[in-house]
Amino acid sequence: MKRCPHCGETKPAEAFGWRSDRVGQLRPWCRACTNTLTRKWLREHPKKARENERRSRARNPERVRELHRLAATRRYARDPSGQRERTKRWLAKNPERSIIANWRRFTRKKNAAGRTTVDQFRARWAYYGGRCWICGQKATQMDHVIALARGGSNWPANLRPACGWCNGSKGARDWRAVATSRPSAVPSLMT
Repeated sequence: MKRCPHCGETKPAEAFGWRSDRVGQLRPWCRACTNTLTRKWLREHPKKARENERRSRARNPERVRELHRLAATRRYARDPSGQRERTKRWLAKNPERSIIANWRRFTRKKNAAGRTTVDQFRARWAYYGGRCWICGQKATQMDHVIALARGGSNWPANLRPACGWCNGSKGARDWRAVATSRPSAVPSLMT
């Protein structure tokens, strides 16, 4: 049994957490008081809290990824069909954001040279009117004109919207090979 100095109650040892800075010692306050005091501190010091969170995430990126994965797994386990439906609805409402997220993940994975901001991405998309630059169909992806596998960059000048068929069939090849193989290709782009 231990007495909590904050609430004044005597509680069993299980009601107190272990100290992280001293091995084998219990925290001075019970878990309920610790949670209350922590919430109060977070409300009173939002900037410090954000900075602490930023530092913690920078120190433990694997742990952050693991926590995100576990949270997603729990959400999915609670309601698998509901999660699928929410994802479909979100993708239908935010097609541009899902395209940007996929494009960013892909370029990070490839360690692409160059950097394009979301505003530059949107400007490129708007310049082509959201249409595939090879065939003119509705674009669903962002294409690297010179593929990253062939030394292309992630600068805005190398990005153009593309439909899934053209982007997938182009791969790391030159775009002219794709433009001539698709029956609905726009002739002006093939010159």
